Amino acid sequence: MAHLFTTKKVGAYTLAHRVVLAPMTRLRTIQPGDIPSPMMADFYGQRASQGGLEIVEGVSISIPARSYLGAASFYHDGQVEGWKAIANAVHAKGGRVFMQLIHGGRQSHVEMTGGVAPLAPSVVPFDGVALTKDGFVPASPHRALGIEEIPGIVEEFRVAAQRALDAGFDGVELHGANVSARSRRQRRAGTRRRGLPQIARHRIAAACAQGASGKACNRSACNARAPWPQSVEGSPATLTLTAP
Repeated sequence: MAHLFTTKKVGAYTLAHRVVLAPMTRLRTIQPGDIPSPMMADFYGQRASQGGLEIVEGVSISIPARSYLGAASFYHDGQVEGWKAIANAVHAKGGRVFMQLIHGGRQSHVEMTGGVAPLAPSVVPFDGVALTKDGFVPASPHRALGIEEIPGIVEEFRVAAQRALDAGFDGVELHGANVSARSRRQRRAGTRRRGLPQIARHRIAAACAQGASGKACNRSACNARAPWPQSVEGSPATLTLTAP
C-alpha cells in the first residue's frame, strides 16, 4: 500500500503518488454542441490532488467520431471555455490532467455521426448500442475505412490534441481499445485489411506527438504485456511524454 504514495516519473512530469483517476464516460456535457458543463469542472476539481494525475473521459475528435449523446467531445471553438475550466479546476489543486482522445468507430448511430455510417477498420457485425435522444438504440451498420481516408482521421486527432493543450491540458492519451476506430480487434482474420489498424494507429500517434508537442501516450487494451502508461521512447504507437 505504501508504494501507492511514492513518486512516479511519467514522461516530463513527476507525480507525487501513483493513484490515477482513470477515464470514465460521464455523459454530462450540455446539449446541443457537447459543451463541457460546470458539473464536469466540479467533478474533476473535487478529485484532483497535489501532484496527482487525472485522465479525462474519452473525448470524441469529430462529429462522426461520437457514440453517446452527452459524452465529451472537442472539435469546435464553442467548447474551449468549458475545457479550460476543467483544466483550471485540476491545476488549482496542484494536479495534472490529460485528455483521452477517441474515435468511437462502429459503436455509434447515424443520429450521432451527422447522418453518415459509423467507420471501422473493417466490417465486422456486432450487437452494439449507441445512446441517442431516444435512449440506447442498436448501433447503425458501419462501413470499412479506406486507406485513403486515414490522413483525414489522423488530422482530426492532431487538431484535437493541439486543442487540448491550448485549453491548458498537460497531455493527451490516445484511446485504442475495444471497438474504437483505432482498435486492433476490429479486423477480419485472413484479409489484407489486417494492417489497416496498425497503419492508422502509428500515424495517429505520430501526429498527436507533433500536435501535442510530444505530450502524448497511448492506451490499448489489446496489449496486456505493456503496463499503463505505455511510454516506450522511439515506438511510433507508444510515445514518451516530453517537455515542449
